[in-house]
Amino acid sequence: MTDTATPAAGGQGAAPDGGTSAALATPAPAPAAPATAPAGPAIPWLPSADDTTVGYLQNKGWTEPAQVLDGYRNLEKLLGADKAGNAVILPKSDATPEELGKFYDRLGRPADAAGYKVDVPEGIGSKEFAQAAASKFHELGLTQKQGEQLAAWWNEQATGAVSAQQATAQEKFSADDMALKQDWGAAYTQNLNQAQAAVRGLGVTPEQIDALSQSMGHKATMEFFQKIGSRMGEDSFVTGDKTERFGSALTPGQAKAEIGLLRADKNFVARLMNKDAEATAKWNQLHQYAYPSEN
Repeated sequence: MTDTATPAAGGQGAAPDGGTSAALATPAPAPAAPATAPAGPAIPWLPSADDTTVGYLQNKGWTEPAQVLDGYRNLEKLLGADKAGNAVILPKSDATPEELGKFYDRLGRPADAAGYKVDVPEGIGSKEFAQAAASKFHELGLTQKQGEQLAAWWNEQATGAVSAQQATAQEKFSADDMALKQDWGAAYTQNLNQAQAAVRGLGVTPEQIDALSQSMGHKATMEFFQKIGSRMGEDSFVTGDKTERFGSALTPGQAKAEIGLLRADKNFVARLMNKDAEATAKWNQLHQYAYPSEN
């Protein structure tokens, strides 16, 4: 039987005096106090500087007064010597109307809406519109120059748009008038007089005629009044050196329809073939109405 070896006191595997419980109960030694950092070096040419100023100068790497002066000069070049005291701080996203107003005033906004000169072209805007625009400019914080330039731009755009509309309307009127003359042919003067008679009889004003023409178009308006005038009973109208009764002239379409009927009339065809004067005159007149461009 082998004897069990007893570890030597304090050797490997030996428990401390008093056992584990005693070791756990013994307070740990206090850590050594850190060494006090040495104070930053004083600046000989700025002996009254506090620690913050000293640190700022050290961060900048400035070791002499000339460097500080150079830094100030560079800042002045960036901002401009004439801007001293004129710095503007951008308002925050949640700035109040009062804060925004002060910001706009610093940028050069007029004291009130009357500070903007807003001209409105005649026939495009009104005095009331100009006043409303100036009030909006002031609300948005525009400077006087910005507001007036914006007004000038709007006037240019509006004037151009109106000119384009007028040109388009004139082109449409000319096309309608040409189509009307083609449709009415030799009856153009007669039908025009009938339309004018309707206007006189109904007491229609020029403004009402223009409004109707803008809605219906020139051609449709003239045809509308001509139909009314053809039923109003004025007996005759003067054209050149002769007087004709209303309804005696025919449009190309009416004349062509009449020619078609006469071709089917055997009695009329026989008279025409025999050179009957009345039948020949009627036939020739119908062809003048039906094909005015060939006569």
